[in-house]
Amino acid sequence: MNPKFGHYKPKGSDAILFKAMQCGLGIGNIKKIFARNWKQQNPTQSVDVTYHGLKMRLMPQNNTIETKILFSAKKREKTELDCLHPFIKDNGTFLDIGANIGYYSLMAAQMGAGKVLSFEPNEFLYNRLHAMAVLNGFEDTIHPCN
Repeated sequence: MNPKFGHYKPKGSDAILFKAMQCGLGIGNIKKIFARNWKQQNPTQSVDVTYHGLKMRLMPQNNTIETKILFSAKKREKTELDCLHPFIKDNGTFLDIGANIGYYSLMAAQMGAGKVLSFEPNEFLYNRLHAMAVLNGFEDTIHPCN
């Protein structure tokens, strides 16, 4: 992934905004207002963040999932992930069909899945999914399929 992770780390007022989101302001209409304003000011900017222990290079301008990850105070789909954890934690296999950028794939690998098969037909998202797996050191666990 080029440039190196951290190159697009939020700076200045953006860093303050994202820290406020993580501390609990990222809820409801407040989250929507911050997201809309940020997208207007940064129409093409990628953002490097660490999200619940995962390195993520997000491009939230055109992807709802990335917007929710970036501007939410809560762990995205925590209930669903908690349900999956017992089935994959000890070297289990996880299938992620319609993987997008690989959020579930990354979470499954982080939880201890031994093999993650991630299916994403969109070439742009497939390439980003692969880059996210490599960025987090899961290239031997996450197997992107397009």
